[in-house]
Amino acid sequence: MAKISFSAVGFLFSDRLLAVNIESAHDPKRNISQMSDKPTIPAAQSIDDEQLMHFPCDFALKVMGTNINNYPDYVLSVCQKHVEGVTESCVHTRPSRNGKYIAVTVQLVATSRQQLDDLYIELNKHEQTKMAL
Repeated sequence: MAKISFSAVGFLFSDRLLAVNIESAHDPKRNISQMSDKPTIPAAQSIDDEQLMHFPCDFALKVMGTNINNYPDYVLSVCQKHVEGVTESCVHTRPSRNGKYIAVTVQLVATSRQQLDDLYIELNKHEQTKMAL
C-alpha cells in the first residue's frame, strides 16, 4: 500500500495564513484506508500580516464587475481616494468574452494592510463589483 506523508499544510482563511501540522499522516502504522477524511489538526499558528507582505510594496489590485456605467472609472476613483499617485495609466482592463463583465487591474504602491483593507471594503460595497482579489 502506498504511503502519503504531509509535514505541513498552509491555509488562507479569512485573511489570515494558518500553518497547520497534520499529525495523523505521520503515523507509519496507519495506511490510507485507515485515515479518515477529516484529519486531526492540532493547534494552528497565525502568521502576522506583516510577515506576509512588506510595506510599502507594489501591488496589483484585481477587480471584476459588470461592464456598465463606466465601472473602470469607479475603480480608479476609489483607488485614487486611498492611494497617492494612481493615474489612468495604472489601470488595465479586459472585458469578458461576451462583454457582460470587465476585469480591472490597478498597479499601485500599497503602504499598509489597513490601506488595502479599506480599498477592498469600499470596492465590494458597489453593486457592480462581483469579485475583488
